[in-house]
Amino acid sequence: MDKQTFSADILKYWYLLEFLSQPDFPYQDNAEKEECHKAQKGTSKRKQISVFQDLKADSLIFGTSDFHVAIAEIIEKQSHTYRHYPVASDASELCIGKIKREVLVKRLECLSDQKSKSPEKKSSVVALVGLKCDQNGTYIPGSFNVSPLVWGIHRLIKHQKSADYTVLLSTDAYDEDMERLETVLLNGGSRTGEPLTRELLNKLVEVVWQTYLLDVIGSNDLVIWDGILVSRRYTTEETKAEDSEVYRESELSHSFFSKDLLMVSRAVVSMGFGGSSMQQELLDYICGPYAEVHPELGWNETAERVDIFDGKACGTSQQMDFLHDRFEISNAPHGKWPSRFSPALMQQLAINSCWCSVPENQTIFSVNGPPGTGKTTLLKEVIA
Repeated sequence: MDKQTFSADILKYWYLLEFLSQPDFPYQDNAEKEECHKAQKGTSKRKQISVFQDLKADSLIFGTSDFHVAIAEIIEKQSHTYRHYPVASDASELCIGKIKREVLVKRLECLSDQKSKSPEKKSSVVALVGLKCDQNGTYIPGSFNVSPLVWGIHRLIKHQKSADYTVLLSTDAYDEDMERLETVLLNGGSRTGEPLTRELLNKLVEVVWQTYLLDVIGSNDLVIWDGILVSRRYTTEETKAEDSEVYRESELSHSFFSKDLLMVSRAVVSMGFGGSSMQQELLDYICGPYAEVHPELGWNETAERVDIFDGKACGTSQQMDFLHDRFEISNAPHGKWPSRFSPALMQQLAINSCWCSVPENQTIFSVNGPPGTGKTTLLKEVIA
């Protein structure tokens, strides 16, 4: 297998992993509950809060009152409960239906004829349907989506002989199916959302059940049709206008990278990819870790990576030479991002490493880590 074919396989794997990695059903953790409790008393220092309202199936779908009226009443009641936060968000997030992730994992195992290597069962649950509505309980067009796990399993059942899963489970195919199902929530042929009445929700649940769930799980006993409504409240209209954060509680497939990975995967598969130096560098980056442990392939001509956190290597000449070279004053950058904070030691090491010209430096590198660990700060320093 050549480097280009191998890279394409890796990209397909990354894409499927990203696209099918659905988040858990939204819930309010203890810290957020405590913050809402403070907000009720007016002791919270936050300018905005998220309010979670549990919705039971008997009132959400099978109840006798119109649900859109209930939503308007819930939001109005929140205005009194959180009187220090009188301004409500224009959109609220709504998730409907719960199913254990383990049920879907088992179904995937049966289809792929492979067993999960995880030593523990997954106890988490995922949402089946996500959408958004306004303060009056009217559906917001373009927000409807179903569980990508359920959708993907359904596609695998219907097209088991498909050779390329990235084609079968493409984001384009997913978006097309969502647009087709969304017509239930729209006013005729227009792009105007319908009020979320009890009849409309019942119809929506029936369509999702008949289209996907019947083939995937077969038994309605495995589904709990409870839901959750997540809305935001602000201290002032100005605070609301300043809120640029994207909320994705109802977006069940919200990978930032799925479409990008699919785009690059298709490019790598196409004939002629690898003809430019940049394209070759991309293939080197993708295959790098594998090529490093398989030198016989001759795919990696760069120097071996140095693990500066390896305790066994601590104090060795290779590690010390690397650190001394990178922290040499002549390798310090000539620019600094305007900030009252200085980079941490390891941030400065990364900045120096990607800025200074040394033979083993590569042109592509990655920065990863959880939120708030300094990724953006690091990149701003590199840019400066």
